[in-house]
Amino acid sequence: RNAWEAFVGVGYETKTLWIRKMIDFSKLSNKYEISKALNLMMLKCVDVNKDGKILLPEFTAFVKPLGVTDEDARTSFNIIDVNQNGALDEMEFAESLARYELDLERSVYDNAYGFWIEPIIDNTFLIAKLTRIFDMMDLQEHGRVGERDFLTWGRRAAGSAGVKFTDLMGKRWKNAWTVYIGPGFETKKAWIKKMINYRNTDGSMEIFKGINQSILKCVDIDEDGICSLSEFTAFVEPLGVSAQDAKMSFEIIDKDGNGILDQMEFAEALSRYYLDRERSVFENVFGVWKNRDTSHEDDLEDYDDDMDHDDIGEATTSEGGGSCCVVS
Repeated sequence: RNAWEAFVGVGYETKTLWIRKMIDFSKLSNKYEISKALNLMMLKCVDVNKDGKILLPEFTAFVKPLGVTDEDARTSFNIIDVNQNGALDEMEFAESLARYELDLERSVYDNAYGFWIEPIIDNTFLIAKLTRIFDMMDLQEHGRVGERDFLTWGRRAAGSAGVKFTDLMGKRWKNAWTVYIGPGFETKKAWIKKMINYRNTDGSMEIFKGINQSILKCVDIDEDGICSLSEFTAFVEPLGVSAQDAKMSFEIIDKDGNGILDQMEFAEALSRYYLDRERSVFENVFGVWKNRDTSHEDDLEDYDDDMDHDDIGEATTSEGGGSCCVVS
């Protein structure tokens, strides 16, 4: 009864109400700590012999009534038994359930309640975001984003900032094109396929943060290692973003509110825009997104994950005199 009150609760017995409750809960800054504490209460239900840990037979007895087979229970147990000592201690058990309930990204904890062979992945919103930014980057308006589009972007950004567009800037913007688009991916369909396939690779978010730290070289005009509001405005204005919307976007992604974007804030903001499948404040990185169009269900088959991971390429370094992560 205590477990039901903790995990469901009066007034949340229907699927819609309970999921809405969990989504609201996931927005709390200390959600994991609260969930782990609740899951320690659940441990009392599972720990039949009351030794403070969960053995495989106890775990199997816990998940088997939910339709999980003995074999899948064993597979799940081995996955979440982090230290592989044949028992789930309090924190392993509490964290596995908390991560299952609250993680926005795929992880091994997908399998906490039995091995999940075919997780449901919905790329609809991601496709909408990628479509939006592709159309914004198509500055030549010819249905492709080529190196010339990025050079135009760079020149206009420099003009917006009131500085001369130098050869070094040109090299950096060419490298930026190689990072974000790359030869063979100039069309919308090819590029979005590439990005979705890349999104499905392990560690894609962390890799992309590294890549986005390198793109800061294009944005950081005074080369002080940070992005100011004026530099950010110059970066997004060529894409059709107004100064007012640029300011709003800047304030949204300036997490600590100190008036600048450090390398990690900048890198995370772009990574979350390009890779998040769920809605978040980061959908507004390239200007506040006022008219969202996520009605791309008819296009989903065009972006099936039918490309080899080799199409993504590996990170290399390339920039005349400097270094930058490149995905080709």
